[in-house]
Order: sequence, then structure tokens, then C-alpha cells
Amino acid sequence: MADRKIDFEYIKQQIDIDQIISIMDNLGVPFVKQDNKQIIFYSICHHHSDFLQHKPKLYYYIQSKSFYCYICSFNGDIFSLVQQVLNYDSVVQAVEYVCDICKIDISTCQVKPNIDNWQSMKRYLPNHNEAEPLKIYNKNVLRLFKPYIHESWAAENISKKTIDKYQIMWYNKNEQIIIPVFDIDGNLVGIHGRNTKKWLVNKGLKYQPVKTLNEEYKFPTSQVLYGLYQNQVAIEQTKEVTIFEAPKSVLQANDILERNNTVALFGWNMQPMRRDILIKYNIQSVNIALDKQYQSLDDAEFQIYQAHVNKIVRLFQPYCDVYVIWDSENLLDYKDSPTDKGKNVWDKLYNNRTLVK
Repeated sequence: MADRKIDFEYIKQQIDIDQIISIMDNLGVPFVKQDNKQIIFYSICHHHSDFLQHKPKLYYYIQSKSFYCYICSFNGDIFSLVQQVLNYDSVVQAVEYVCDICKIDISTCQVKPNIDNWQSMKRYLPNHNEAEPLKIYNKNVLRLFKPYIHESWAAENISKKTIDKYQIMWYNKNEQIIIPVFDIDGNLVGIHGRNTKKWLVNKGLKYQPVKTLNEEYKFPTSQVLYGLYQNQVAIEQTKEVTIFEAPKSVLQANDILERNNTVALFGWNMQPMRRDILIKYNIQSVNIALDKQYQSLDDAEFQIYQAHVNKIVRLFQPYCDVYVIWDSENLLDYKDSPTDKGKNVWDKLYNNRTLVK
């Protein structure tokens, strides 16, 4: 599609704050601070690979829907930022990337059906926190995929029993690991695809919504907790939940724990909406178990990790005890999930968890 056929401004106006955070989440960038006027992110604009080690000076201004970096002077919208970070040749590629994450039909420059005009406008009203209804897909699509796991995940201590429970499959056409995503009632609300093609992973597209010939199985990650459908009984019975970053950690935990009371965020960021989903289960304690995004306890990355964990802590503290599962004994490698090294290491990390007061 030629650039002149795309109404960039129209598309940009459809993108709300939660979607900006989701796009940055897909790029691996957590936010540092948010208020009614701006969101501050780590400066991926000029530190593509090691932005967590540098000062967060990339500002997103909500009213103008624009970014500005106070270090490198990057000035642009979400499309130009994505184009720069992912080194795309054309801005159209960046628009497609953004529209893949948001529910925007690039061919018509309109939000996909089932969202009326009033519903789409309400998101811009002050204090509007109402979630848009999740789209429900036909489960028959799962028949397209093969019931086996890719070798890269077979080596990650994930059993056949777990693969069957969470319906993990393989899409040969796209060379993707298939991760079906369900709401709490078991409706299919999206399909997450874990790319295995190195050129896609190198472009920052480790995970993508799965596309078939007839449909693209998108879902708003800010409204869904992976594994909650399968694990809600265990959460309710134990009155405890552990929060991971990625679905793979939930799968690994299923082979570690007697009762799998874990969920995953699809990234770093936790929203009040998802917090509210969990506290309805009358949880008494929550464990925050993010990936080890630091080399040692005295480096700058640990300070960033700590600050981000504290944001999630503050969301839950009024409602339950909050623990942090972190690696104080150097049991994990850099960027490992707490489940990556198996049951023995997990047990040590869990037993050494810190209650935040």
C-alpha cells in the first residue's frame, strides 16, 4: 500500500494511552512515570539495545500524541519512533506494526467492527477506565495448528501434560509457536504467536498476533492475564497469585508447582484493570516475579528493575500482602525468568521472597 493512501493522522487519533504502553511493551520498553499530561519512557530512540542502562528521557505528550527525547532530540509520533527503532525502510511498515498491536484496520483506516462511534470516543473522556469488550473468536481455528511443541520450547522444561493443558501448538506456515489466549470463561479472545524466524526476532517481533488467511487474532494485552482461565481455581483455593512477564513462565510453573496459581502480563506493565481482575479472587498475597533485568544488585539496571517492581507493588498493597521474588544469590542468568532454571532454583527464589511493607 502506497504511503499516500494511508490517513496517518486518522490512525494516530485512534491510539489511546493504553495502546501506546502496549506498543512500547512490544518493543520491550517499560514506562517510568505517567500522569495526565505525559508518559516517560526509557530512551530507546537512541539506545536501541541497552536503553535500560541510560536515563529515561523519552517523553510521550498525551495531548499532542508526540514523542520528544531530551537527550538526542528525537521528535516524532509513534510511527516515526517505531520506524527508527526497528530500522524499517518505510513508515508504512511502522504503521502496520502499530496497527498489528492496536485494533486498527489499515486497509480502511477505521477501527475494526463492533466498536460504535460513542464507544470509541469515550476513551478520551476524563477518568474513563471502562474496558472495551474483548472480541471472541471461533475456536475452530485451532484445528489449523499442529498439536506439538517446537524444539526450542521442548528444551525449556515444559512437559507434554502442560502443552495439552494450555493447548500450545505449532503453525507450520508461519513457523510460529501457537499460544491460544482465553478469557476467564474459556472463550478464545486471541492467539499469541512466538516467532522462531531469526530475522523477525531480530526486528523486535518476538511475539505477534497470529494471522491466518481469514483473520488476525489480536487482543488487548492490557486487559488479559495469560493463564488465568486455566489457573483460576488454584488461585482461588490458595488465595495467592504469582505474576510473571511471559506466558512461557506460566507453562514452566505448571511443571514445578503442585497447583499452578500463576499468570503472565505479556510484558512489564501492570494496569489497575488487571489488578482488579485478580483481587476479585480474594487473594491474600501476590508474588511479583519479573525476569532478571539486571546483572548485579549494584548496577543501574537493578535500580530500574526495583523502581518498576515498586509500581506494581503499589497497585496491590491496599488489598493484600505483596512479595517480590528476585535473585539475591545470583542463581539466574541475565534476563532469565525465575522459572528458567527449574524447580530447585525456583524453590530457593520463592522461599527467599521479600515481603514489601
